[in-house]
Amino acid sequence: MRIDQKRILTTALLSLAKNIKQGKKRGSLLILKNIPNQTYLTVDKAQWRALQHFKNPTPVSDVIPSLILNRNCPPLRSFYELILKAVKAQILVEAETTPVGVKAVDWSWQIRGEFSRFLGAGFILFGLICLVNTGSSMELPRHSWEILIGLGLISLSLSLGYVLSASVMRGLDCEVYRPHMYWKTPVPHFRVDIEDAHMGGKECELGVTLMRMAPIFLISGLCNLYYPALSYIMLLGLFFVTQPFFESPALGFWSALFREVRLSTSHDFLFVQNRLLWAVINSKVKFVEKKYLLIYALYTIAWLGLIFSLNLYIFGINGTALLVEFYHAGKLKIVSLILLGIVGGLVLISAFLGLWILLKNTYRLLQSFTVKSRQRFKKVQVEDFSRQAIIDELAKSDLFEDCKPQTLVKIADAVDVMETPGRTFIINEGDDSDTFYHLLAGKVEVVKELPSGRYERIAVLERGDSFGEIALLKNILRTRSVRTLKKSILLSLSRENFEQLILPSLGAEKIQEILQKRAFLTRIPLCRNWHPQALQKFAALSSLNTYEKNDVVVNVGHSNQFFHIVFEGDFLVTKKRETLAKLKSGDFFGEISLLQNSVSTANVLATEDCKSLSMHKKDFLRFIGKDFFIGLQFEKISSQRLQRPIFPLEGRSFETVDAC
Repeated sequence: MRIDQKRILTTALLSLAKNIKQGKKRGSLLILKNIPNQTYLTVDKAQWRALQHFKNPTPVSDVIPSLILNRNCPPLRSFYELILKAVKAQILVEAETTPVGVKAVDWSWQIRGEFSRFLGAGFILFGLICLVNTGSSMELPRHSWEILIGLGLISLSLSLGYVLSASVMRGLDCEVYRPHMYWKTPVPHFRVDIEDAHMGGKECELGVTLMRMAPIFLISGLCNLYYPALSYIMLLGLFFVTQPFFESPALGFWSALFREVRLSTSHDFLFVQNRLLWAVINSKVKFVEKKYLLIYALYTIAWLGLIFSLNLYIFGINGTALLVEFYHAGKLKIVSLILLGIVGGLVLISAFLGLWILLKNTYRLLQSFTVKSRQRFKKVQVEDFSRQAIIDELAKSDLFEDCKPQTLVKIADAVDVMETPGRTFIINEGDDSDTFYHLLAGKVEVVKELPSGRYERIAVLERGDSFGEIALLKNILRTRSVRTLKKSILLSLSRENFEQLILPSLGAEKIQEILQKRAFLTRIPLCRNWHPQALQKFAALSSLNTYEKNDVVVNVGHSNQFFHIVFEGDFLVTKKRETLAKLKSGDFFGEISLLQNSVSTANVLATEDCKSLSMHKKDFLRFIGKDFFIGLQFEKISSQRLQRPIFPLEGRSFETVDAC
């Protein structure tokens, strides 16, 4: 089943499927099953509570704010993985679909769970006693028909094992699916699908695995008692059901006893951010079950040793003499060299793969750096910007991308192209506002003059950015100075043409929104990798707020309702009269209290006349919910600031926002 992750995690309306069954609890875990489709999902209590937010058709972006406000939001990576796994298992559906599975069989035989474990263990113990007590009478088959009979008995034993397993499952209210003859094996036999045993808990799994092994142990023991010529063939069948390498009954038995049930979100990742190499390795290390691995290793060694010893005994081979002869013949050296070669080959292959990945990524980085270097050091001349080139440049900019082609033509005809050397002032603070500028090439900085006469940088503008519009829109003197950092090429447009061509087409409000907000956002580290649509959405939802010197923006111990990005000026973060940080343009604050739905833990006050780009709590939570990349980004930033994971949250909510 292929999943469109972006659509599922953003716009799709998801709801809980109607026919969901809960299995027996496994500690703090719960197995959910879509009954018609026979699909399963293992979740914990917090994840199940999160899924219950989808009782009615709801987008994921609406559930995240609700989880945060109720302080039961899980880690976002885990949450997004949960949604995708739930959709794949059809626990969450966009619309009720036709079942893809088959109906359960009306299996009439039932065996009680507790009785099944005693019965299965008894048959196995009886078979082992017979094999041990009459081990000396074990013989090899003398005729071909004895081999056929032995294979037939193995087939019968395996078939009976599945019949008894199915009966155990029905006795514990689990379903039996797909009874069929399995032919893709040297010993064809009857099978049923026993996956539903997980719904019955550990009791059901143990009963099923014991019953699958019981018939072959019982029949092997009887053959060893009454017809030793069949005992070796039956022994092969025993080795098959007890082998530790595939999904054998013995492996299922040890897993049921010692292996913990794993969350569906902890392995076989679907969410693209969880499939990164470091995330996969981290999950493998984190969920290593040392106890089970030790039991599995010891069992595997014992199983291999038993096979080797029994075959030596049956064929009358002296193991010690064989080893001595093998050693004197010099063949141990050959075996050692072969094993060494295999290990060396594996090491070389691993090293080659690691080197290949390293070289591939290095090549991509160098290729990217080369392209950027060529673009950076390419000499741009005024002559490069013809009338059509200017139109193309304007069409690619944030400000003019929605303008009609005829408007762009008129603007291109009205602008002047100017070349300015580095470290040259284009605008001086306090000058009259008579010109609008658009940067075609180069780099400029916006600065303010300090009382000491030194200039402090406010922002850096690059190709495609515009400036000088604020003074034109408000008909005031220039509030900041702008100077080039290197040779730059600009378009200049007079006030008259600005008011005749741009204002009627875009409107003052949109110009201010695009140039002041969106252009600012593209320049700060926080938003560097955001999608253009996300930048546009943030600009539309946020507002520019002005603060005077010593204004308190956030009060410790009080509710905070806004996320702030410093637009201009300096803010001071304090706690108990201790200065924690000084925030400048591009820095941000308030996200932790919003994500935790709690009170602020520090004061934030303006140290001068300042501006911030602010977004209300309800809009901020919806915003991060609509873009999983941005949600993960804020989760990571907040966790780093707290020096611990911000999610999961615990306890009741501090407050609620009704508008959410």
